[in-house]
Order: sequence, then structure tokens, then C-alpha cells
Amino acid sequence: KEPDMRNLVLNTFLTLIGTVAALTLSSCQQTEQTAAQNETVVFQLTPSTAGVGEFLRQFKGYETTYDQDICYNITPKDITDRYDFCIFKYDTSCGSFLSYDKEVYPLGIWFGGYGVTSFAVSDLNQDGYFELFFTYSWGSGAHRSLVGYFDSATKETVLPDFIYWGNDMVLNTDSNGVLGIYHADCDIESFVDIEMEAKDRLASIVWESQEISVVEETE
Repeated sequence: KEPDMRNLVLNTFLTLIGTVAALTLSSCQQTEQTAAQNETVVFQLTPSTAGVGEFLRQFKGYETTYDQDICYNITPKDITDRYDFCIFKYDTSCGSFLSYDKEVYPLGIWFGGYGVTSFAVSDLNQDGYFELFFTYSWGSGAHRSLVGYFDSATKETVLPDFIYWGNDMVLNTDSNGVLGIYHADCDIESFVDIEMEAKDRLASIVWESQEISVVEETE
């Protein structure tokens, strides 16, 4: 009976060790998933011809007024692999479009400006669906830069009332991972190849009072 008691104690101990290990692994997985959901990924225009033919066959609703207006995929491949969307932009008119879940959505306004210029993907409202944030510019006579976002849960584009007159802005994150809008110094090779360097912070994009808000920097 004594050996049986030792075996019982040993088996109970091993079971407890296994349970603790399983709980620890589950906790780590949940932590990793939460971290991934909270992560904000920023990126800029990366022009290529990948998927352009398929996009043009899918989307026939855009009529450009230019004789030469070539469409490019401006999405980094790793972003498409991760989130399953592509952003397309025309190199002369600056028409900018999101292709997601077999539908096409215009991104902002582009007449007289650069169209879309920088991006960030996040899930600020923690609903399990990403938001695609983007900066864009337009303006006939008065150049202006703005910010918007596409909500993949509702498949709607929201354009907050925040305007940066006479300059351009770029999305970036600070050392704490907070998404922000910054003054941008632009190096323009073409309208589909724009390198933007973040300078002074203009505003933060945050989830507060049950909505996504743009909070301007104060002196």
C-alpha cells in the first residue's frame, strides 16, 4: 500500500505541474494575442505592379481625365499578407482606392493634391477588426492635408475634421506606441513614390469616450 500511496502522490504532483504549465502557456498566448491586437503598424507608399491587372478588371468605376494615368499597388507585401488588403493609386490624378474583401473603397479626396501619403493599421477600439488610418492631401489653390480611416468592421470610411493647411503630414508612433499625426518633410519622386519624414507632432489619434478621436497637441 505504501508504494501505491507514493505513486498516487507522484501522479497528483505531475498532474498539477501539467495544469500549471497549460495555464501558463494559455496566459502567454493570450498576452501575445492581446499585444498583437494592440499593435499599431505604420507604413508608407511602396509602389509595385502586383495585383494591378486584377484590380483594374475588378474596378471599372474610375474615369481619369488624364491621357497617361498609370495605376500602382502602393501596399507593402507584408501588409497585404497580414491584413489581406491592397491600396491602389494612380500616378497622375492621385486617385486612391482600397481593395478589401472583394470591394473597392475610395480613400479621401485627391483633386489638386497628392492623394494618400501615409498609413497605419491598428485596432484602437479593440473590437477585433482593424482600422486603416491614412493621411491624404488635396486642394485647388489652397493645399491641405487631412487624416481619415477605414473601419473594416463597418466597411465605412471616416474623415475627422482635422486640417493642416499649406503643409503635409504623416502618421507615426511615439516611443509608447501611441499613434500620432506629424508634420512631414516630403521627398517626392512621383505621386506614388513619396518618402515622408516625421517632424513636429501635431495631434494624437486615440480611443476615448467610446470613439476614435483626433486630439491636437497643445503648447
